Amino acid sequence: MRTDALRVLLFVGIVFAAATSSAAQVPSVRGGVHLYKNGDYKAAVKALEDSNDLEEILYLGLAYEKLGKKNSAGKAFDRAFKKGYHLVEEAIRDWLKENRDGGLSGTNLSVRLKSLASTISVASESATHSYDLKTPTMETFEWTAKGRFLEEVDRILKKGEFIYGQEEVDTPAKVISSSATYTGYYGNPNAPTGSVVFLALLASNGEIFLAPLDLLDSDRADHAYVIMMRTTFTPAKIGEKPVTTLAKAIFKYI
Repeated sequence: MRTDALRVLLFVGIVFAAATSSAAQVPSVRGGVHLYKNGDYKAAVKALEDSNDLEEILYLGLAYEKLGKKNSAGKAFDRAFKKGYHLVEEAIRDWLKENRDGGLSGTNLSVRLKSLASTISVASESATHSYDLKTPTMETFEWTAKGRFLEEVDRILKKGEFIYGQEEVDTPAKVISSSATYTGYYGNPNAPTGSVVFLALLASNGEIFLAPLDLLDSDRADHAYVIMMRTTFTPAKIGEKPVTTLAKAIFKYI
């Protein structure tokens, strides 16, 4: 009986060793990042090309870039940037929905964005690479603005600071001057109507960063963006310390 048990153990050991050996011949998706860091860029591409993981898509782009395949690299960077941005925007939309009536339900914005710091960092880095490669995505107003917005969010979080909702601060941000409406088309029967909605990052240093949230069309959004970027404000405060806040800004054509 002891001999039979030994045979079983030997058989299991042989099967396990064979399975391990076979698996080692096919690079895993998770191992693709390791392959990239070890300089094996072709193997990294093979391991990562079907991945849907945000960080791994970024590394796929980096591997393609090392191989001189800029077009493929750009597509990967764009995909990582858009995927990450959509995740962040979804969290912000949820927060806006919960607080649209002035309620304080749900998790504070500062906590939500901190929990997404890794996603924001990867998406921001991907956006930077897309800029550098001048990808088709970065030739559009919408995604260029979203990339700049996300990079600033990432910069603030990496400094160890928070981005707050207006309900979290002692003194909300106060607009000094803004052109939130436009009447330049008055009398034109083809004049645009409606609103362009932005996410407005009101930084503690007095700078404003805008990302389109709901658009009329790209031309109108671009025009509204330029005007809204002229907004001046005093930053929000917690105690006497200026802090960065996020708000929804609406530009109206009348």
